[in-house]
Amino acid sequence: MWGVRRAGAGRTEVTLCRASVRAGRFSVEGVLTERAGYEQVEHAVEGDTFWLKRG
Repeated sequence: MWGVRRAGAGRTEVTLCRASVRAGRFSVEGVLTERAGYEQVEHAVEGDTFWLKRG
C-alpha cells in the first residue's frame, strides 16, 4: 500500500475484489515508513486478525 489519504484519521482503507477473495481468517501486519528528506525511520505496526465471510 502506498500513501495514506486521510492521515489525520490515523487509518487508511483497502478495497478487495470479491471474486478474488475467499472466506476465512486473515492476519495483517505492517511497517510505517516516515520520510523527511533523505532520512527514513521505520515503525512497526501491531498486527491484527480478522474474518471474511461470504455475505
